[in-house]
Amino acid sequence: MDSEQLKKLLEKYLSGKCSAEEKLFVDEWFSTSGEKAAHLDEADLKRIEKEMFTHIRGRTFGNNIPVITSVKRFRSWQSIAAAFLLLIGIGYIFFFRKETASVEQVDAIPQLSTFQTKAGQKAKLLLPDSSVIWLNGNSSIRYDQAFRGARREVLLDSGEAFFEIRTDPAKPFIVYADGLRTQVLGTSFNIQMRNHRNQYMLTVNTGKVNVRSKDGRVPLIPVDAGQQFTYNREGGNHSVKHARTTDFSAWKSNEFILKNASWKEIADKLWGWYGISCKLLLTTGDRETFTAKFDNPSLEEVLNALRKINHFNYKIIKKEVIITN
Repeated sequence: MDSEQLKKLLEKYLSGKCSAEEKLFVDEWFSTSGEKAAHLDEADLKRIEKEMFTHIRGRTFGNNIPVITSVKRFRSWQSIAAAFLLLIGIGYIFFFRKETASVEQVDAIPQLSTFQTKAGQKAKLLLPDSSVIWLNGNSSIRYDQAFRGARREVLLDSGEAFFEIRTDPAKPFIVYADGLRTQVLGTSFNIQMRNHRNQYMLTVNTGKVNVRSKDGRVPLIPVDAGQQFTYNREGGNHSVKHARTTDFSAWKSNEFILKNASWKEIADKLWGWYGISCKLLLTTGDRETFTAKFDNPSLEEVLNALRKINHFNYKIIKKEVIITN
């Protein structure tokens, strides 16, 4: 939205001709700015246009400009942010196709923003406190852009994320995901919600976190660096064990790692990395496992290498790979 569009919006508002959504936006601005809508002269209109334009920039981007990446290459969008700013409309909804993610300002829940990635995408998000969140493909997170209140809280709604959290003893950082509450003061850790195993997995690289469930099935459990907490959503059972934690966050460096992975796990990983579904038509070998490591591989490179571990045939048809014996 440019200055001319803002001017027209204000004129429609003052004449009572704007839509309900437009009225809500302007009402909100007047409420937060302390301005009065009545008796505005031309100078007031110009000043308000400028202030509203600044307000839009701050509310949309704030100080945390995300860096969007694909599986194969990293792309900063600072260079295109100014161009896209002209496309901002009421509601602050952005859709970036192909190798970018979608960012949505959720007005229904005040002060919360949603950041989403599609299959085959990764994103690095800088938070208001300079903490960093990496999102893997097919992931969604919500957060307060200003971290108001006594706690820094985010909600991981789906997928996988790696957190690098700045220390602030006076303002703990809390992640809500899959019915679990993970609290940290300053640490780095990975959270993965693995649908193919109906499992939540928390791996701590540095520092220490405390995790517990809202329903009481998981009491307060400390998880230290080098440990991994797993929770089965179906049975409610959980465990803490030592793990090679870097393997579980290697995805943010475009390392594709499989460790005793089943076909279901491989199918889930292929969807997250390449946005391609996997149809398993195996008459034998459905219990085979695979261990392998790749550095930023193509889909064909992965499949051809896995064939050397356990033989199978595959065919790629558009957005689907069919696996047969």
